[in-house]
Amino acid sequence: MANYHVDSYKLIKITNHAMIRAEQRLGTANISEIRKMAFAARKKGVKVWLLNKSNKKESGLDDDTYYLLKNKLRADKSGNSNTPYYYKGNIFLFRGKYQLVTIIPLEVLKH
Repeated sequence: MANYHVDSYKLIKITNHAMIRAEQRLGTANISEIRKMAFAARKKGVKVWLLNKSNKKESGLDDDTYYLLKNKLRADKSGNSNTPYYYKGNIFLFRGKYQLVTIIPLEVLKH
């Protein structure tokens, strides 16, 4: 029986801004690589809105990373159409389910 609910990295759309940021911050302009990394971020990454003190350890975050994501990123679901995912030292910001808007290294939040 066919599975009609399978997601694929090929569904990820990359904005021009995200493309520029991926080249600057990830060192790649390969669309397929960027899509795969963005897809992995959405599937395996930590959805910043869902983070709280009780689940930070199970999310694999140390105290400093948790603080940066919750206090410096200022991600708030109310009134915001973008969803941030933390994955491999970067924040991947999505609009909707499949459109990658930008990539922000965690290091940027430290300044």
